[in-house]
Order: sequence, then structure tokens, then C-alpha cells
Amino acid sequence: MKKFLIILTLLFLLIISFILLLITTQKAPLPERKSSPVSEKPPVTTKPLTPSETTLTTPPITTPSDKEPEIPTLPLPKKEDLLLEITIADTGKKQVVFTFDAGAQSISVDSILKSLKKYKLKGTFFVTGNYARKNPDLVRKIAQEGHEIFNHTDNHLNLTKISEASIVAELENADKTISNLTGKTTKPYFRPPYGARDKRVREIAASLGYQCVYWTIDALDWKEGQGITDSYVKKRILDNLRPGTIILMHVGDGITGRILDEVMKEIERKGYMINPLSKSL
Repeated sequence: MKKFLIILTLLFLLIISFILLLITTQKAPLPERKSSPVSEKPPVTTKPLTPSETTLTTPPITTPSDKEPEIPTLPLPKKEDLLLEITIADTGKKQVVFTFDAGAQSISVDSILKSLKKYKLKGTFFVTGNYARKNPDLVRKIAQEGHEIFNHTDNHLNLTKISEASIVAELENADKTISNLTGKTTKPYFRPPYGARDKRVREIAASLGYQCVYWTIDALDWKEGQGITDSYVKKRILDNLRPGTIILMHVGDGITGRILDEVMKEIERKGYMINPLSKSL
């Protein structure tokens, strides 16, 4: 019995010791955990995507033509060209300018005048003195119907290849011939044949009171004999329209007369005005 009490007492003390050990262990602070220094990464930010990055685009499908050359979109005239000559009209207006060069044949003259009258428009013609001498009645008719006639030189020579005196004669003789038929001077505008001009040509012309007029779109109607078609010229004009466009066409080919009515109709449908050069600058 005495041994049993001793064992019981020892067991009781063992239980008490175990309980005290648990209590002290829970209250004791845990040792601080040390970690090796790590460089802190900045928060990740996402850049909003631009429309071009979020929108899938499908490249345009082009159908090659076996018959006609590709029609490129024409670049805007350079600023330095604008300072030296007229290559485009006032771009602040939704307008285009048709200009018709007359230096050889007269195949499309009647059709051009008919289309201008139909749409109640005034056109702009650049006429050579030689053409006026050969076609005095046509030149008078153009002027009498209220269209503008400006200088395209006398004999349609490359002005960059001739002397100063010859350039002066080309402009003055053409003006004399045309003004005798129309009663009006061809000043203040001239168009150099073939578009051939340089600083010297412009300065000589300016000394006589002329400003050089180039173009924004060459319709290439004059290449009719080289395989250019009516549909090509029409598409070239309509695909490159923008405010202020000056269109170069000719009276001596058949294309201009055949397509002009339809082209003018489509241009007006697109909301463009068709103005003469003098009213468009």
C-alpha cells in the first residue's frame, strides 16, 4: 500500500510538471526569423494598348490587272514647290480644278465645252499661240463661253533648253496672238510645256508678270496612243481626289471628251465643287 501511494504521488508530480512545461512553452516568444535581404521588385503595371495594338487588321486585297498599270496614290506636293509655283489650289475648300492644255489637236474640245455647259461650270485652258493661230474660232468660242485662257507658250518648246530671250518671246508672242482673239491678256498664269521648268524659267516668267502653274494629278489622257484607257484615266482621277486638286487634261486626245461628263458627275456626287483656277486659290 505504501509503494502504491509513492507511485501515485510520482505520477501526479509528473503530470503537473508536463502541464507547467506546456504553459511556459506557449508564453515564451518565438525566436525572430531572419531572412537574407532580397531586392524588392516594383509593382507590375500594365500599359494600355493602343487601338492599333488591340485591333486586328486585314490587309486589303488587291486584284492585279493584266491590261492596265497599277494606279498609285499620289503624294502631296512638297512645301518648297508651293512656295515657288502653284501645284495645288486652296485645300481649305472641298474643290477641284480642271485644266485643259491645248497645243496640238482639238479632238475633245466640243465635248469638253458641252460638259462644262451641262454642269454650269467655268473651265481653265492653257493655250499655245500656235494652236490659237490654227484654231481661232475655237479659241474665241472658249473665251465667249466664259472660260479662262492662260499662256502655254507660243510653240510648246522645252523652256529649260532655250535662251532667256527665247523664253520671253515664247510668252509674249503667245499672249499677243491669244489676246488679239479674246480681247484679254493671258496673264498672270502660264504652264510650261511638258511641265519642264526650273528656277531660271520661273524668274524670267515672273519678270513678265506670270506665275507658273503645275498640277496635282496628271490624268495621263495624253498617253491614249500608248495603251492608256478611258477606265484607267477615270480611276486615276477619282482615286486621287482631295481638296485643292488641280487636274491636268488635254483637248487633243479622245479620252478626255469621252469620260469628262461621267467624271464631273461623280466628283460632284462626292461633294466637291469644280472651280476655275482663278477662283480656287
